[in-house]
Amino acid sequence: MIRAVGGLRVHSVLALSLAVTVTACRQEKPVNVEEMFTTRTLATNLLQRGQLAEAEVQFKKLIELAPDDPLGYANLGLTYLQGSRFTEAEPQLLKARKLDPANADVALMLAKLYSLTNRRPEARALLDELHRADPRNAHALYALAQLDAQDPDSAGARRRQGRLQELLVLSPANLAVRLELVDLLVRTGQADSAVRQLEEVRRIPPEPPADARPDLERTIQLLRGGKTAEARAPLDRLLHAMETTAPYQASLEQVKWVEGPIVGTPVLTYAPTDLVSMRGLGKATTDSVRFADVTDVSGLVDPQRSTAVATRPAAVAASDVSGDGHDELFVSLPARGGNPAVTRLFGMQGGFARDITSRTGISL
Repeated sequence: MIRAVGGLRVHSVLALSLAVTVTACRQEKPVNVEEMFTTRTLATNLLQRGQLAEAEVQFKKLIELAPDDPLGYANLGLTYLQGSRFTEAEPQLLKARKLDPANADVALMLAKLYSLTNRRPEARALLDELHRADPRNAHALYALAQLDAQDPDSAGARRRQGRLQELLVLSPANLAVRLELVDLLVRTGQADSAVRQLEEVRRIPPEPPADARPDLERTIQLLRGGKTAEARAPLDRLLHAMETTAPYQASLEQVKWVEGPIVGTPVLTYAPTDLVSMRGLGKATTDSVRFADVTDVSGLVDPQRSTAVATRPAAVAASDVSGDGHDELFVSLPARGGNPAVTRLFGMQGGFARDITSRTGISL
């Protein structure tokens, strides 16, 4: 059975059954957890839409409700960061980092602030610290590559190339990183290495869009012929075409640094563990959690066949088949009791499923 709370998707609210009312250790009256959750959700949505003034009000309210929760300060700092209010952003991010020194997202925000305020040594030191603590942190590694890109000398280019190659070891299918490496290799005259990377772009799915393939083949051909300067024009067209595709944007999302003073997606969003493990908050109870059965409207069950389907075992798998950064859901029902076998692929949109089987040609 698929369940949702107030229209929210199950993966965002599953742990809410563990917490309803909490009491701050420094406050005498209980904190209304529903108000806290609503405030955080509203503030995050406002920040996502670029309504910075409104988001600021809500994050300040969240801090009042949960003064020992680092995420309120972090997202308020991010709100200021995106509004170019660097002086106001810094104390909020420092407060969040003091409350949660191990939080890599907060450290990335603070490093971005240092970079935007011309304190690159401080930014690099913080990112190096993150990388040493977790060599598999792709965001920290990519941020270091971006700092290296600001160094015009050959040493900076070599460091950047090493970072991008290290990222591809961690994530070989990352299209954005591979194309950035190709661009760097061509700029530094490493034609053979660039060809090998472009062959990987051609080999690893998803396939480049039709209008980009001629430029891909032309770039490879010119680079193989040693015509690096002539390869620049088709490569630039290829990069421009790929940057607008969903697979490219999804792969960039996996590694990109925190957004600067532009409207973007907040790094820290609600997770169930935030609500049940806030520092300084007391015991949680379970009085007012309400679940609603949304099985029939989820899109995964045909109401006219729900009885037959519900009595059959099913195999379910989730994976990003389309390469857009969002998982699709594959469901397989074997033939049983006179019912034929069923295979379906569902695209998930807004927490509900859309049958996209006919568009994919799946037939098992």
